[in-house]
Amino acid sequence: MKTLGFHEGGFVGAIIWKDGTLYSGGKDGRVNIIDCNAGYEVKKVLQFPTLIRAIDVMDSKLVVGLRTGSIVESDIETGEQTTYMQSHNDGEVWGLSMDDTHVYTTGDDNQVK
Repeated sequence: MKTLGFHEGGFVGAIIWKDGTLYSGGKDGRVNIIDCNAGYEVKKVLQFPTLIRAIDVMDSKLVVGLRTGSIVESDIETGEQTTYMQSHNDGEVWGLSMDDTHVYTTGDDNQVK
């Protein structure tokens, strides 16, 4: 119905919608945080080193899975990043979810961690 151009070249590798906010991760290594209730305004952009393949969000924490297989948590307010895992063995992270104490991932290496 409508095309929204928030990334610089390439494609969108991961997307999640939560409580009126759209989190869009692309080939440009950016996660755009978009307010869907305010005319699709980009509220914040977080930069990562490579293609975003998976996203989850809880409270003020954003967790991304990267093409390199790394899992990185970013504080949405400060942008501070912590890498929790350097590689998903031999491939990309394709999905992730988190709760209060764990991050769950799956990748093209046929493993769930």
